Amino acid sequence: MKIAVYAISILFVFIAISCSKDKHFDGPNYLMDDFEAISTTDELVDETGKWSFYQNSRESNSISIDTTIVHSGEQSLKFSAEPSVNGASKSDIANNNLRFNEGETVEISAWFYLSGTDNLDYIFLLDLEESVPIGAGPGLRFALEGSQGFLVVERNKFTESTLRQDSGSEVAFPRNEWVHLQIEINLQRKEKGTVKVWQDGILIIDFSDVETMPKDKLFYLQGTKGIYNSLQVGITANSDKNQAVLYLDDVEIKRN
Repeated sequence: MKIAVYAISILFVFIAISCSKDKHFDGPNYLMDDFEAISTTDELVDETGKWSFYQNSRESNSISIDTTIVHSGEQSLKFSAEPSVNGASKSDIANNNLRFNEGETVEISAWFYLSGTDNLDYIFLLDLEESVPIGAGPGLRFALEGSQGFLVVERNKFTESTLRQDSGSEVAFPRNEWVHLQIEINLQRKEKGTVKVWQDGILIIDFSDVETMPKDKLFYLQGTKGIYNSLQVGITANSDKNQAVLYLDDVEIKRN
């Protein structure tokens, strides 16, 4: 009898947790911003809910509206991040209220302008992750690797192999000009997902049969629900010893 009571109690706990998690993670699967409707960076976080917050992890890091280097319209966002010392330096914007489920295909489009010629080995431009009250699920992070800046896709914070361009035919990320990244990800917690990345219309990363989401684990241990709800974009981490300056325009994320 006691065993049956315990079993029923555990069942009710898991049902309650599942329901509360579904409610907590309910959110839109579309976001688009060309940064034309704001006059100050404080307006990034407003009642429209486009962005949950912006962050500068160093006092000297900054985010500002720029009218001199734009992809379309009259404004873009300018991010500046100091060199990495005692941890990665960050300057980015984020939306933590999205919802993309397993089995769905996510499409991301954004325009980047990376200023200067200094080496920026392992600067992160965009993260698609899971943000939860207890811990944080790992996800996909798009970075430039090496002195030439080849785009790579880091999965699950080093627990899964990094997806790289084919050796010998890598396409460098241009500097001091606008670069368009178009990303398509089929979300799977097993090795059934796909990742495709086009840089200025050229398919540079194309992987199939790969794990593209965190594996589901007990909520009270890891916090992983198996849902991507966080998009961070900008200088999500400057891992190099040089200052990074990045312009961002025309960001869109949607479900296919």
